[in-house]
Amino acid sequence: MREVNDRPFVRYLVLLALLLHCVSGCAGHSPVDDTGPAPETAHPLVEKIWASGKAAFVDPGQLNAALARADYLLLGEVHDNVHHHELQAQLVARFAGPPQSVAVGFEQLDRSQAPALERYLSEHPGDADGLGAAVDWSGSGWPDWSLYEPVFQQVLDKGWQPVPLMFAGEQSRRILEQGYSAVLDEGALALLQPENALSDSQKSEVETLMRYSHCGKLPEEYLARMVTIQTAKDAYMAWAQVESGPRGILIVGDGHARKDRGIPLFLRTLKPEADIVVVSMVEVEPGAASPVDYPQVQPSYSDYVIFTERQQRDDPCAALAF
Repeated sequence: MREVNDRPFVRYLVLLALLLHCVSGCAGHSPVDDTGPAPETAHPLVEKIWASGKAAFVDPGQLNAALARADYLLLGEVHDNVHHHELQAQLVARFAGPPQSVAVGFEQLDRSQAPALERYLSEHPGDADGLGAAVDWSGSGWPDWSLYEPVFQQVLDKGWQPVPLMFAGEQSRRILEQGYSAVLDEGALALLQPENALSDSQKSEVETLMRYSHCGKLPEEYLARMVTIQTAKDAYMAWAQVESGPRGILIVGDGHARKDRGIPLFLRTLKPEADIVVVSMVEVEPGAASPVDYPQVQPSYSDYVIFTERQQRDDPCAALAF
């Protein structure tokens, strides 16, 4: 492995992260050019709910029943899709728990922002209006704060605590040099064993997703490193969530939410008796009118899929001219 002062690789990491993480769902989707006009005819799957275990559509009441029993609820998003954030706010509202009993973890916040988050909430409890400015959201590279503010406000309305799930960005470089110990202590490493969590075939699948979600711009020798970083993120976020409390909601990219090789893989290790429910919010594809056309409907991937309209966006790959 090259040292972390491998400048070309660092350049790729920085540029690709800034340009792509808002549309890739954290390795859950390939880039798609949606610059054309929205279709005049509504897609037949939009707003339908699919129960993966039953291989059938269900009504909202059945999803609500699953939320009522869940200890941990993962809401897998495409980061820049406004419909996904509207759904998240609704699902947070349906999740039950008295004040202070639920920790809501956000991939979009890292631990370096925790002091600013705590200061703001101590001075403005229950008010998400200025929270984005307090944590410098505009400088984070995530989609506009206005998309996420309703989710945060719903969390605060319930009297729950929003918590950062991610490690600080510069620690990704340390992972390349030190391995998983750069972000996980000895206790976490012993329990989670992230180096053995994914099979060779799963690692290969993640490499393929990384290749497509990064527009084919990553040199092949970097793909294994990106898999290590992705796995470290999943393990770290599971650990951070469990440390925050026995019940929680996780607002994360769909790739991180998937059951087979994402955060739930590590949550099950930490909390084997917990009821973990994964809801994937999936953008419909033109011409893909059956649930079986979408990998997220597999029981190994999610428990429930909510189909949504696609977000109109520019082609992210067009910006990568280096």
